[in-house]
Amino acid sequence: MLMTMQDVFIYSITFESIDVIRVELRAADGNKLAAFTPGAHINLKLHDKVSRSYSLINDADERRRYVIAVQKDADGRGGSKWLHEVARVGQKLRCGEPINAFPLNENATHSVFIAGGIGITPVWSMIQKLEKLDKPWQLYYRARARQKAPFLNELRSLGKAGKVNISFSDETSRNVCDLDTIISNAPPEADLYCCGPTGMLHSFEKACAELDSARIHTEHFQADREATVQNGFIVRAVKSNMELQIKEGQTILQVLRDAGLDPPYSCESGLCGECQTRVISGHPDHHDLFLTDEDKSSGETIMICCSGSHSSILEIDL
Repeated sequence: MLMTMQDVFIYSITFESIDVIRVELRAADGNKLAAFTPGAHINLKLHDKVSRSYSLINDADERRRYVIAVQKDADGRGGSKWLHEVARVGQKLRCGEPINAFPLNENATHSVFIAGGIGITPVWSMIQKLEKLDKPWQLYYRARARQKAPFLNELRSLGKAGKVNISFSDETSRNVCDLDTIISNAPPEADLYCCGPTGMLHSFEKACAELDSARIHTEHFQADREATVQNGFIVRAVKSNMELQIKEGQTILQVLRDAGLDPPYSCESGLCGECQTRVISGHPDHHDLFLTDEDKSSGETIMICCSGSHSSILEIDL
């Protein structure tokens, strides 16, 4: 599924906290940017065809800019390091339209947010929206250290109303941010959101196991399983008139690129949605964390960066 791309340029880069920068992007042609909703992310093409996904942190009603917060990851694949060390104000980048796999329910009677580390980024945009709507919400934010936590000044200004609970791993025990207690004390019928490290997300999902799934919302920033293909199969890229063998351990994306095709992709972990591709025939073996259970059951699309096929032949719209 090809996505519309546009040229943007880096309007400003500022330090948000240790290892986190705030990057403001604006349209290269001076026009308005595509609209987005709280919780959305964009995919940026950086260097040498490297693409990465970043949550939008600014007011969702703004159309003149996109703002992202990027944490430098020494163990990452180079995207955050490039933005921290190489990117410069004025530099042009290619940007995809916003995608939202972590939408805010603006009609909820109450919203409770749980965020860990850089997982605060999509939540911050949601909080700004609820403040404008004058809707009730609460935030529980856990960071490794005070100097590493972004948005502290903004969050502290809201904390006076008792809405914000912030704790730091190097100052307090984990019990201060006990998810079972937080969820059991949440107002009845509240919508519950969590974004953070894999361990936090697993604990959150376990604590919410008995609740209505429609009220539970999560976003993963890293895959909790390897993006692998367990069985070999043939993929037919129908538009490109190509038939390719996907061997065990390979991904569709890898093989397509090796064959000279250039499908859109970003995270390569099944998280961002950039490589979502329509399935023409066959039975996908889904390994992503982006599609809903309903999407997966339909078999209409596949994330080619990490998913495989239950059928011997998979035809895709590329």
